[in-house]
Amino acid sequence: MSTSRPPRAAWMWMLMLTASPSRPRSRLAWMSTWTWMAGGKKKGSGSDSDSSSDEEKKKAKLKAGVDIDVKAPKVKGGADVDIDVKGPKGGADIDVDVDAHGKGKGGFSLPKFNLPSFGGGGKGDIKIKSFSASAFPGYYFRHQNYEIWLTLSNGGTFEQDASWRIVPGLANPAGISFESANYPGHFIRHQNALLFLHKSDGTDLFNKDATFHVRAALFGSGESFESENYPGWFIRHENYRLRMSQSDGSELFRKDASWTVSGGLSLGV
Repeated sequence: MSTSRPPRAAWMWMLMLTASPSRPRSRLAWMSTWTWMAGGKKKGSGSDSDSSSDEEKKKAKLKAGVDIDVKAPKVKGGADVDIDVKGPKGGADIDVDVDAHGKGKGGFSLPKFNLPSFGGGGKGDIKIKSFSASAFPGYYFRHQNYEIWLTLSNGGTFEQDASWRIVPGLANPAGISFESANYPGHFIRHQNALLFLHKSDGTDLFNKDATFHVRAALFGSGESFESENYPGWFIRHENYRLRMSQSDGSELFRKDASWTVSGGLSLGV
């Protein structure tokens, strides 16, 4: 006789026929039998390890952040701008299409950023300036033998000697100081009422003598320069020599103490 197992259908009928009416098979027993006959696990059931794996995946997704790749609008001057955007938590991938104004399609808007501004002031250092007398167009103040004079261009080093780097006041950042463009570390300062080009010695007296405050021109358009440590005294020219003088309110004084500002002659602008 063959010892192979009867077909599953035969076993099902045998169980049904041999079941005692007085001791019906429990629901659990019938479910076990049905599971064996159906060929294994019930649809939708899984092992404990599979369930744990699914839970770990869900937790990992919840912890994941959102990566947003933002292509910022190009800035004049060729500078690269990197923007680090922290997205909301959630595990979803967001594809953002952003225009030059920071607006995204589909109602999404990026937070506002304060981007740095990039200036282009023309050729060379835009803080280098030259100053001509308002009443004597074409005459610029320049250093010559460490003294400050008002002269016309006479070639040579004139353009360099008449160019000044404007920096925050050595004694007061609300004012300015005139640093020589071709003698770095040398500044215009007043001494005994006359103006000289001296190398900074870092003293409080030097810093004050070399600091001036920009005022509206006392005559016409342009600017006038008032002393930091002698209020009411202005840079003016007198017999082509630059000096500090106290305003007397006269038209001559106001003209001599007014200056037209232009780009540094040494820059060719």
